[in-house]
Amino acid sequence: MGLKSRLKSILEASPFLFVCSLPLRRLYTWLRYTIWSDRWIIRRKFKRLVGYTPDLDHPKTFQEKLQWLKLHDRNPLYHQCADKLRVRQFVTRVTGTSKYLTPLYFLTDDWREVRPENFPRDLPFVLKCNHGNGNVHLVGNPAEADWTALRFAMRREMAFRNGLWNSNREWCYRGIRPRIMAEGLIQTPEGTVEEYKYYFCCGHLVVIQYGQADMQLTRRFRYLAPDYTLYPTSYMLGGDEEYVDSVKLPVNSREMLELATRLAQEFPYHVRIDLLSNGRECFINEITFFTLAGYIDVLEPASLAEELARTLVLPTDRKG
Repeated sequence: MGLKSRLKSILEASPFLFVCSLPLRRLYTWLRYTIWSDRWIIRRKFKRLVGYTPDLDHPKTFQEKLQWLKLHDRNPLYHQCADKLRVRQFVTRVTGTSKYLTPLYFLTDDWREVRPENFPRDLPFVLKCNHGNGNVHLVGNPAEADWTALRFAMRREMAFRNGLWNSNREWCYRGIRPRIMAEGLIQTPEGTVEEYKYYFCCGHLVVIQYGQADMQLTRRFRYLAPDYTLYPTSYMLGGDEEYVDSVKLPVNSREMLELATRLAQEFPYHVRIDLLSNGRECFINEITFFTLAGYIDVLEPASLAEELARTLVLPTDRKG
Protein backbone atom coordinates (compact mmCIF):
# COMPACT_ATOMS: atom_id res chain seq x y z
CA MET A 1 0.00 0.00 0.00
CA GLY A 2 1.41 3.39 -1.03
CA LEU A 3 1.68 6.48 1.14
CA LYS A 4 -1.43 8.03 -0.37
CA SER A 5 -3.50 4.89 0.27
CA ARG A 6 -2.25 4.61 3.84
CA LEU A 7 -3.07 8.25 4.54
CA LYS A 8 -6.56 7.83 3.06
CA SER A 9 -7.17 4.74 5.22
CA ILE A 10 -6.15 6.65 8.35
CA LEU A 11 -8.36 9.63 7.57
CA GLU A 12 -11.39 7.50 6.72
CA ALA A 13 -11.04 5.27 9.77
CA SER A 14 -11.82 8.09 12.19
CA PRO A 15 -14.94 10.28 11.94
CA PHE A 16 -13.07 13.13 13.64
CA LEU A 17 -10.09 13.03 11.27
CA PHE A 18 -12.40 12.61 8.29
CA VAL A 19 -14.43 15.73 9.09
CA CYS A 20 -11.33 17.79 9.89
CA SER A 21 -9.58 16.79 6.67
CA LEU A 22 -12.60 17.19 4.40
CA PRO A 23 -11.98 20.83 3.30
CA LEU A 24 -8.36 20.06 2.43
CA ARG A 25 -9.31 16.87 0.59
CA ARG A 26 -11.89 18.74 -1.47
CA LEU A 27 -9.31 21.41 -2.35
CA TYR A 28 -6.83 18.68 -3.28
CA THR A 29 -9.45 17.03 -5.51
CA TRP A 30 -10.16 20.31 -7.26
CA LEU A 31 -6.49 21.05 -7.82
CA ARG A 32 -5.72 17.53 -9.02
CA TYR A 33 -8.67 16.94 -11.32
CA THR A 34 -10.95 19.87 -12.07
CA ILE A 35 -8.44 22.22 -13.69
CA TRP A 36 -7.09 19.54 -16.06
CA SER A 37 -8.73 18.48 -19.32
CA ASP A 38 -10.50 15.14 -19.80
CA ARG A 39 -7.90 14.05 -22.37
CA TRP A 40 -4.99 14.83 -20.06
CA ILE A 41 -6.50 12.95 -17.11
CA ILE A 42 -7.48 9.95 -19.27
CA ARG A 43 -4.14 9.70 -21.04
CA ARG A 44 -2.16 9.95 -17.79
CA LYS A 45 -4.23 7.41 -15.86
CA PHE A 46 -4.48 4.99 -18.79
CA LYS A 47 -0.72 4.86 -19.20
CA ARG A 48 -0.22 4.30 -15.47
CA LEU A 49 -2.78 1.50 -15.15
CA VAL A 50 -2.83 -0.18 -18.56
CA GLY A 51 0.82 0.31 -19.40
CA TYR A 52 0.90 2.26 -22.65
CA THR A 53 -0.14 5.64 -24.01
CA PRO A 54 -3.61 5.39 -25.60
CA ASP A 55 -4.43 6.62 -29.08
CA LEU A 56 -7.48 8.73 -28.32
CA ASP A 57 -8.01 9.85 -31.91
CA HIS A 58 -7.77 6.51 -33.73
CA PRO A 59 -8.49 3.92 -31.01
CA LYS A 60 -7.90 0.27 -31.85
CA THR A 61 -8.11 -1.71 -28.60
CA PHE A 62 -11.25 -2.19 -26.52
CA GLN A 63 -9.74 -0.16 -23.69
CA GLU A 64 -8.86 2.72 -26.03
CA LYS A 65 -12.33 2.70 -27.55
CA LEU A 66 -13.93 3.06 -24.13
CA GLN A 67 -11.81 6.15 -23.56
CA TRP A 68 -12.92 7.55 -26.95
CA LEU A 69 -16.54 7.04 -25.91
CA LYS A 70 -15.94 8.97 -22.69
CA LEU A 71 -14.76 11.92 -24.75
CA HIS A 72 -17.25 11.84 -27.61
CA ASP A 73 -20.42 9.86 -26.79
CA ARG A 74 -22.54 12.12 -24.57
CA ASN A 75 -25.92 10.43 -24.84
CA PRO A 76 -28.05 12.01 -22.04
CA LEU A 77 -29.66 8.63 -21.41
CA TYR A 78 -26.34 7.46 -19.94
CA HIS A 79 -26.66 10.03 -17.17
CA GLN A 80 -30.02 8.61 -16.12
CA CYS A 81 -28.84 5.02 -16.20
CA ALA A 82 -25.63 5.74 -14.27
CA ASP A 83 -27.86 6.90 -11.42
CA LYS A 84 -28.76 3.75 -9.47
CA LEU A 85 -32.05 5.33 -8.47
CA ARG A 86 -33.21 6.82 -11.78
CA VAL A 87 -32.20 3.72 -13.74
CA ARG A 88 -35.24 2.06 -12.20
CA GLN A 89 -37.46 4.40 -14.24
CA PHE A 90 -35.59 3.48 -17.42
CA VAL A 91 -35.98 -0.26 -16.83
CA THR A 92 -39.69 0.09 -16.11
CA ARG A 93 -40.21 2.16 -19.26
CA VAL A 94 -38.35 -0.21 -21.58
CA THR A 95 -39.77 -3.45 -20.17
CA GLY A 96 -43.24 -2.16 -19.35
CA THR A 97 -43.10 -3.71 -15.88
CA SER A 98 -41.55 -3.12 -12.47
CA LYS A 99 -41.01 -6.81 -11.70
CA TYR A 100 -37.31 -6.58 -12.56
CA LEU A 101 -36.66 -3.94 -9.88
CA THR A 102 -35.29 -4.94 -6.50
CA PRO A 103 -37.52 -3.87 -3.60
CA LEU A 104 -36.64 -0.35 -2.44
CA TYR A 105 -36.80 -0.16 1.37
CA PHE A 106 -35.20 3.18 2.14
CA LEU A 107 -34.24 6.44 0.45
CA THR A 108 -32.71 9.59 1.89
CA ASP A 109 -30.17 12.32 1.28
CA ASP A 110 -29.20 12.51 4.97
CA TRP A 111 -26.69 9.96 6.30
CA ARG A 112 -27.96 10.61 9.84
CA GLU A 113 -31.20 8.81 8.94
CA VAL A 114 -29.38 5.50 8.55
CA ARG A 115 -30.83 4.10 11.77
CA PRO A 116 -32.48 0.75 12.55
CA GLU A 117 -35.94 2.24 13.08
CA ASN A 118 -36.02 3.33 9.42
CA PHE A 119 -35.37 -0.15 8.04
CA PRO A 120 -37.27 -3.44 7.99
CA ARG A 121 -36.40 -5.40 11.12
CA ASP A 122 -36.15 -8.86 9.60
CA LEU A 123 -35.39 -8.33 5.88
CA PRO A 124 -31.81 -8.39 4.55
CA PHE A 125 -30.83 -5.43 2.41
CA VAL A 126 -28.06 -3.75 0.43
CA LEU A 127 -27.08 -0.25 1.51
CA LYS A 128 -25.40 1.97 -1.10
CA CYS A 129 -25.37 5.39 -2.73
CA ASN A 130 -26.88 6.03 -6.12
CA HIS A 131 -23.95 8.10 -7.42
CA GLY A 132 -21.06 5.76 -6.60
CA ASN A 133 -19.76 2.44 -7.77
CA GLY A 134 -18.77 -0.68 -5.87
CA ASN A 135 -19.13 0.60 -2.31
CA VAL A 136 -22.06 -1.54 -1.19
CA HIS A 137 -22.84 -2.94 2.24
CA LEU A 138 -24.68 -6.25 2.61
CA VAL A 139 -26.78 -6.45 5.77
CA GLY A 140 -28.05 -9.96 6.35
CA ASN A 141 -29.48 -9.38 9.82
CA PRO A 142 -30.45 -5.77 10.63
CA ALA A 143 -30.61 -6.59 14.35
CA GLU A 144 -26.90 -7.40 14.36
CA ALA A 145 -25.74 -4.59 12.07
CA ASP A 146 -23.17 -2.02 13.18
CA TRP A 147 -25.31 1.04 12.51
CA THR A 148 -22.62 3.49 13.60
CA ALA A 149 -20.25 2.05 11.00
CA LEU A 150 -22.96 2.10 8.34
CA ARG A 151 -23.75 5.76 9.02
CA PHE A 152 -20.09 6.70 8.81
CA ALA A 153 -19.69 4.74 5.56
CA MET A 154 -22.62 6.62 4.03
CA ARG A 155 -21.27 9.92 5.32
CA ARG A 156 -18.00 9.26 3.49
CA GLU A 157 -19.85 8.35 0.30
CA MET A 158 -22.05 11.45 0.40
CA ALA A 159 -19.09 13.78 0.97
CA PHE A 160 -17.73 13.40 -2.57
CA ARG A 161 -20.35 13.85 -5.27
CA ASN A 162 -18.33 13.59 -8.46
CA GLY A 163 -15.67 11.05 -7.53
CA LEU A 164 -16.02 8.82 -10.59
CA TRP A 165 -15.93 11.79 -12.92
CA ASN A 166 -12.97 13.36 -11.16
CA SER A 167 -10.71 10.32 -11.17
CA ASN A 168 -11.95 8.33 -14.17
CA ARG A 169 -13.60 10.99 -16.34
CA GLU A 170 -16.80 8.95 -16.51
CA TRP A 171 -18.86 12.00 -17.43
CA CYS A 172 -22.23 10.32 -16.93
CA TYR A 173 -21.69 10.26 -13.13
CA ARG A 174 -21.13 14.01 -12.92
CA GLY A 175 -23.95 15.97 -11.36
CA ILE A 176 -25.97 13.02 -10.04
CA ARG A 177 -27.89 14.11 -6.97
CA PRO A 178 -26.47 11.88 -4.19
CA ARG A 179 -28.97 9.69 -2.38
CA ILE A 180 -28.61 6.85 0.07
CA MET A 181 -30.74 3.86 -0.79
CA ALA A 182 -31.42 0.40 0.59
CA GLU A 183 -32.64 -2.37 -1.71
CA GLY A 184 -33.65 -5.92 -0.97
CA LEU A 185 -30.74 -8.37 -0.83
CA ILE A 186 -31.21 -10.90 -3.64
CA GLN A 187 -29.83 -14.28 -2.56
CA THR A 188 -29.97 -17.84 -3.81
CA PRO A 189 -31.36 -20.60 -1.56
CA GLU A 190 -27.70 -21.32 -0.64
CA GLY A 191 -27.31 -17.79 0.70
CA THR A 192 -24.99 -16.44 -1.99
CA VAL A 193 -25.37 -13.36 -4.15
CA GLU A 194 -25.15 -14.28 -7.84
CA GLU A 195 -24.78 -11.79 -10.66
CA TYR A 196 -24.63 -12.12 -14.44
CA LYS A 197 -22.93 -9.34 -16.38
CA TYR A 198 -23.75 -9.23 -20.08
CA TYR A 199 -21.19 -7.38 -22.24
CA PHE A 200 -22.68 -5.90 -25.41
CA CYS A 201 -20.88 -4.09 -28.21
CA CYS A 202 -23.12 -2.40 -30.80
CA GLY A 203 -26.01 -4.66 -29.78
CA HIS A 204 -23.92 -7.84 -30.05
CA LEU A 205 -23.47 -9.95 -26.92
CA VAL A 206 -19.77 -10.83 -26.66
CA VAL A 207 -19.29 -12.44 -23.26
CA ILE A 208 -21.08 -13.07 -19.95
CA GLN A 209 -19.35 -12.71 -16.60
CA TYR A 210 -20.79 -14.80 -13.79
CA GLY A 211 -20.05 -13.54 -10.29
CA GLN A 212 -20.68 -15.12 -6.91
CA ALA A 213 -20.24 -13.42 -3.54
CA ASP A 214 -20.85 -14.28 0.09
CA MET A 215 -21.90 -11.89 2.85
CA GLN A 216 -18.27 -10.85 3.40
CA LEU A 217 -18.11 -9.86 -0.30
CA THR A 218 -15.61 -12.58 -1.11
CA ARG A 219 -16.03 -12.84 -4.88
CA ARG A 220 -15.47 -15.59 -7.40
CA PHE A 221 -15.98 -15.46 -11.16
CA ARG A 222 -16.31 -17.42 -14.37
CA TYR A 223 -16.75 -16.28 -17.95
CA LEU A 224 -19.40 -17.71 -20.23
CA ALA A 225 -20.10 -17.66 -23.95
CA PRO A 226 -23.32 -15.97 -25.15
CA ASP A 227 -25.03 -19.39 -25.05
CA TYR A 228 -23.92 -19.84 -21.40
CA THR A 229 -21.19 -22.36 -22.27
CA LEU A 230 -18.33 -22.15 -19.77
CA TYR A 231 -15.12 -20.59 -21.05
CA PRO A 232 -11.75 -21.84 -19.75
CA THR A 233 -10.39 -20.17 -16.62
CA SER A 234 -7.88 -18.36 -18.82
CA TYR A 235 -10.62 -15.85 -19.69
CA MET A 236 -10.17 -12.70 -17.65
CA LEU A 237 -11.48 -9.14 -17.77
CA GLY A 238 -9.49 -7.47 -15.03
CA GLY A 239 -6.93 -9.16 -12.81
CA ASP A 240 -6.84 -10.90 -9.42
CA GLU A 241 -9.88 -13.09 -9.91
CA GLU A 242 -10.73 -16.39 -8.22
CA TYR A 243 -12.77 -18.75 -10.34
CA VAL A 244 -15.65 -21.11 -9.65
CA ASP A 245 -15.35 -24.63 -11.07
CA SER A 246 -18.89 -24.72 -12.41
CA VAL A 247 -21.99 -22.57 -12.83
CA LYS A 248 -25.50 -23.83 -12.12
CA LEU A 249 -27.69 -21.77 -14.40
CA PRO A 250 -30.96 -20.42 -12.98
CA VAL A 251 -34.18 -21.80 -14.39
CA ASN A 252 -34.92 -18.43 -15.98
CA SER A 253 -31.53 -18.03 -17.70
CA ARG A 254 -33.27 -17.59 -21.06
CA GLU A 255 -35.46 -14.82 -19.67
CA MET A 256 -32.35 -13.12 -18.27
CA LEU A 257 -30.66 -13.22 -21.66
CA GLU A 258 -33.74 -11.79 -23.35
CA LEU A 259 -34.04 -9.03 -20.74
CA ALA A 260 -30.38 -8.04 -21.05
CA THR A 261 -30.63 -8.03 -24.86
CA ARG A 262 -33.77 -5.91 -24.78
CA LEU A 263 -32.19 -3.29 -22.55
CA ALA A 264 -28.94 -3.28 -24.55
CA GLN A 265 -30.77 -2.34 -27.76
CA GLU A 266 -31.28 1.15 -26.32
CA PHE A 267 -27.55 1.87 -26.53
CA PRO A 268 -25.55 2.12 -29.77
CA TYR A 269 -22.06 1.32 -28.51
CA HIS A 270 -20.83 -0.50 -25.41
CA VAL A 271 -23.07 -1.35 -22.49
CA ARG A 272 -22.91 -3.91 -19.71
CA ILE A 273 -26.19 -5.10 -18.25
CA ASP A 274 -25.83 -6.57 -14.74
CA LEU A 275 -28.59 -8.84 -13.47
CA LEU A 276 -29.02 -10.46 -10.07
CA SER A 277 -30.60 -13.89 -9.78
CA ASN A 278 -32.12 -15.82 -6.89
CA GLY A 279 -32.35 -18.93 -9.04
CA ARG A 280 -35.95 -18.28 -10.14
CA GLU A 281 -36.27 -14.51 -10.68
CA CYS A 282 -33.93 -11.86 -12.03
CA PHE A 283 -33.49 -8.22 -11.11
CA ILE A 284 -31.58 -5.35 -12.66
CA ASN A 285 -28.55 -4.41 -10.61
CA GLU A 286 -26.64 -1.93 -12.72
CA ILE A 287 -26.12 -0.58 -16.23
CA THR A 288 -22.51 0.31 -17.01
CA PHE A 289 -21.06 2.07 -20.05
CA PHE A 290 -17.35 2.11 -19.23
CA THR A 291 -16.39 -1.29 -17.82
CA LEU A 292 -13.70 -0.76 -15.15
CA ALA A 293 -13.60 2.82 -16.47
CA GLY A 294 -11.76 1.44 -19.49
CA TYR A 295 -8.57 1.02 -17.47
CA ILE A 296 -8.55 -2.75 -17.91
CA ASP A 297 -5.03 -3.94 -17.17
CA VAL A 298 -5.70 -7.62 -17.93
CA LEU A 299 -7.87 -8.72 -20.87
CA GLU A 300 -7.28 -12.32 -21.83
CA PRO A 301 -7.16 -14.33 -24.00
CA ALA A 302 -6.17 -12.29 -27.05
CA SER A 303 -9.21 -13.64 -28.90
CA LEU A 304 -11.57 -12.05 -26.36
CA ALA A 305 -9.75 -8.72 -26.52
CA GLU A 306 -9.87 -8.80 -30.31
CA GLU A 307 -13.57 -9.67 -30.44
CA LEU A 308 -14.49 -6.86 -28.04
CA ALA A 309 -12.47 -4.38 -30.10
CA ARG A 310 -13.80 -5.67 -33.42
CA THR A 311 -17.47 -5.64 -32.46
CA LEU A 312 -17.28 -2.21 -30.80
CA VAL A 313 -17.48 -0.23 -34.05
CA LEU A 314 -16.95 3.52 -33.67
CA PRO A 315 -17.26 6.35 -36.20
CA THR A 316 -13.45 6.37 -36.35
CA ASP A 317 -13.53 2.78 -37.63
CA ARG A 318 -16.03 3.61 -40.35
CA LYS A 319 -13.91 6.52 -41.54
CA GLY A 320 -10.95 4.17 -41.83
